[in-house]
Amino acid sequence: MVGVFRIVDLVNRAMKQLKPVGIDVCLVDESSAPERSVLHVHRSRTRQEMLSPSDGLDFDAAETRVESDRFTFAGRSWGIDCRPTDAYLAHTRSWAPAFVPAARCC
Repeated sequence: MVGVFRIVDLVNRAMKQLKPVGIDVCLVDESSAPERSVLHVHRSRTRQEMLSPSDGLDFDAAETRVESDRFTFAGRSWGIDCRPTDAYLAHTRSWAPAFVPAARCC
């Protein structure tokens, strides 16, 4: 018996179990040719703006902050790239660095 899985269905089902916090996720097949490496991009459900399907490729942009993890499964190398949305960065930004110079003045 052979089973066929659609990557988009697997990723979306897994992501529905998580609370949306503002992280985009990109699943990459590291074993394939570069032009076919992005398998699926899951955009955070907290996003307000509409994005086109090609926007997933900006995970490689130099100015994009991305956390990545690589693993091997079924004889292939896979990667998961996670990128925070602007809203996530704004929400989690700390004011502490701004207070350090002010504390030295007092």
